[in-house]
Amino acid sequence: MKDIQKLIPLLNPQQIVGEVHSKVSSICYNSHLCEPYSMFFAISGTKTDGHLFIDSAIDKGARYCVCERLPENLRQECTYIVVENTRVALAVASNFWFGYPSDDLTVVGVTGTNGKTTITYLLKAIMEEFGKKSAVIGTIGAFAEGYTKRLSNTTPESYELFKMFYELKKLGVEFVAMEVSSHSLVQKRVYGIDFDGAIFTNLTQDHLDYHKDMEDYARAKSLLFKSLKSDAVVVAFADSPYSVDVVSQTPAKNVFFVSRSPNYDVQIVNERIGLDFSEFELVFNKQIEANSHLKFQTPLQGRFNIENAALASVMALALGVDFPTIQNALRNFAGVSGRMQKVNLKNGAIGIVDYAHTPDALEKALQSCRELLDQTGSGGRLIVVFGCGGERDQEKRPLMGKIASEIADYVVLTNDNPRKENPSKIINQIYCGISNEGKKRVIQIGNRDEAIEYAYNLSKQGDIILVAGKGHEDYQIIGEVKYHFSDVEQLQRFGV
Repeated sequence: MKDIQKLIPLLNPQQIVGEVHSKVSSICYNSHLCEPYSMFFAISGTKTDGHLFIDSAIDKGARYCVCERLPENLRQECTYIVVENTRVALAVASNFWFGYPSDDLTVVGVTGTNGKTTITYLLKAIMEEFGKKSAVIGTIGAFAEGYTKRLSNTTPESYELFKMFYELKKLGVEFVAMEVSSHSLVQKRVYGIDFDGAIFTNLTQDHLDYHKDMEDYARAKSLLFKSLKSDAVVVAFADSPYSVDVVSQTPAKNVFFVSRSPNYDVQIVNERIGLDFSEFELVFNKQIEANSHLKFQTPLQGRFNIENAALASVMALALGVDFPTIQNALRNFAGVSGRMQKVNLKNGAIGIVDYAHTPDALEKALQSCRELLDQTGSGGRLIVVFGCGGERDQEKRPLMGKIASEIADYVVLTNDNPRKENPSKIINQIYCGISNEGKKRVIQIGNRDEAIEYAYNLSKQGDIILVAGKGHEDYQIIGEVKYHFSDVEQLQRFGV
C-alpha cells in the first residue's frame, strides 16, 4: 500500500472529484488487473480507449481513476483525478511506486531503425567484461544473469519498465542497455527514466503506418535526446542522413559523432570482413581515450555490424571503460540470436538468418552476404528468402522487392506474419517493385517452410542463403493465430 497523499501531487491534477483519504493497493492500466483499492489509469491507445473501461475497473475494486476526461456517470465509491496526459501520469506514478529505480542504475538507451538489439547486447557484454552485472531490455526480451522476461513490445509500457528496473536493481544489476522505440517515445513509455547515455544508429524507412512521414519519425527519435540530462553521453552515427537533426537539441554536453569520414569525432578506418570475423580501427579526432588509434576484432559479420560495434565501443569508452576490456569483449562476443546467425548446411552452402525487415536492413544484410561471397572467390550465388509483415508499413514492400532482386541472384518471396491481411496481396506488392528482368529470378512460395526448403534445394556448395525478416522470432502469425515457427530451426533441418 502506498500513501495517496504523496502520489497525487506528482500527477499534476487538473481536477479531483471525490474524497482523497485512503491508500492505494496497486496501480494498473488494464481494468482486468484491478483489485480492491487500485488506482486505474485510463490510457487512450491506438486500438482502444481505456476510458471505456473505467466502470469495469471500479467493479473490480479500483477506488481511484486517473483520466483525461470525466465519464458521464460518476460513481460515489471512486475518486476521479483528471490529468492532461494519462500516459505521463502512469509513468510518474510507476516511477514513484517502485522507488525511482533507474536513478541507481547506469542506463543507456539505444534508438534508430536498425542495429538496436545488437548494440544493446554488445554493451551488456562489454560492461560484464568490465565487472558490472548488466541487463538488456528490448526486442528479444529482458535478460540478465538470473533474470529472463519475454516482452510483447520492443519497449514495454512505463509500469512494466519501472517494475523491471526495480527487479533488476534487487538482483544487483548495475548497468542496463535498452532499446527505445519511436512508438515508446511518442507514447511516453520511457518518460522519467534516468538515462545516462543514448545512442542513435540510423533512420531508414519503417513504421510509416504509424508516423506521418520520415520527418515525423525523426522527430519521435529526437525526443530521447531532448530528455537527457547535461552530463549524459550521446553517441550517434553521423553517416545517417537524420543523425545531426535527431540529436541537435540534446542538453547533453558529451556528444560524439562516429563516421567513416575524417570530419567527425571518431572515424572508422581499415575495415576487413571475413566469413567468421570483422576487423576495424577507430581514430579519435575528439579526446575520449588516451590513445588516438584503437584496433578491434569481432566475430560479427558485415559493415553494418562494424558500425554497431563502433557505436557501442565509443559509448563504453565515454562511460569510463578501458580499451583492453572493450577489445576482449568484442573479440569474444557470442552474437545475438537471429542477427546474421550462421547455419552451415550439409550441401556446402551457408544459411544466414537475420531480422532485416526494412529496406535499409535488407540491403545491408544482402550487401554483407555479397561481400562475403566475393571474398571467398568461390563463385557462389546469393539466394534470399523473405516477405513483409501484414498490417504494417505497406510502402516499404515494393522497395524491398527491388533491393532484393538487384543484389541477390535468386529471390524467394514468402509469408512473414501476414496477420489478417491477404498473404498473396502482400507478396504481390513486393513483386511489383521488381523489374521485368529481375522477375525472371523470382519465385513466390507463400508457405515459409516450403520456401526455405526450395532455397536449400536450389543451393549448392559455396552459395549463401539469407533468410530475412523474422530473425529471433519463433512464431508465424496468420490471421489471429500465432503458430510456432523458427527460421533457424527450418535451416537446421538441412544443417551439418
